[in-house]
Amino acid sequence: MTVRVDIPGVERPVVRSYSLSDTARIDHYCLTIKRIAQRAEESRAAPGLVSTYFHDRLAVGDRIEAKAPAGTFTVDVRQHDQPLVLIGGGIGLTPLLSMLNSIVAAESPRETWLLYGVRDDREHIMRAHLESIAQAHPNVHLHVFYSRPAREIDGADIHIGRIDLGAMQRLIPPKRYDFYICGPPAMRTPSLEASKPGVFRSTADTRRPSARHRLSKPFADPPLSPTAASM
Repeated sequence: MTVRVDIPGVERPVVRSYSLSDTARIDHYCLTIKRIAQRAEESRAAPGLVSTYFHDRLAVGDRIEAKAPAGTFTVDVRQHDQPLVLIGGGIGLTPLLSMLNSIVAAESPRETWLLYGVRDDREHIMRAHLESIAQAHPNVHLHVFYSRPAREIDGADIHIGRIDLGAMQRLIPPKRYDFYICGPPAMRTPSLEASKPGVFRSTADTRRPSARHRLSKPFADPPLSPTAASM
């Protein structure tokens, strides 16, 4: 979803794009926005400007301008037969969380694996929500990776290290999967290796674009758009 906000002290409206973090609904949209620290001397387009505004200034009842959600990084909840692997890093979890919530809301029995990588427990967002889904739905398998844990690990499904090919081969049974990957470049590279045909018998078709083999870069700002609709 692309939003445009008027920030006090900034000459012109600022535009940012965020992934929905919940299943598609007709009455509201859900965004999960990470606060990014911003230095006072940074420009109006600097990272953190809009996230800080959302966290510190926006209140219930305020209005913002936004475009209707759009994009192809989505999952077909009608697909039940093909197992699914969702691999996310940091705030890159948000579009995958939307997919996972959609599968749960549709009561789909689709086998789903979520591998989520963060630095430590302080960056482990939506922990209670994810664990409750995994506990309530036997078709959902959750594995979280702490690359630099700050304290003792307190979960059976939490691992020390990064999401790499060896970890995936150790945790995920070998069969055909649909892969959805969203995270920083350092995480995407080994994840893409796993999604290649022949590694996990991935259905990703390397000969043509495939809806089952997609990448998203949530950290890059979109081009400015001259149009927006009031929410």
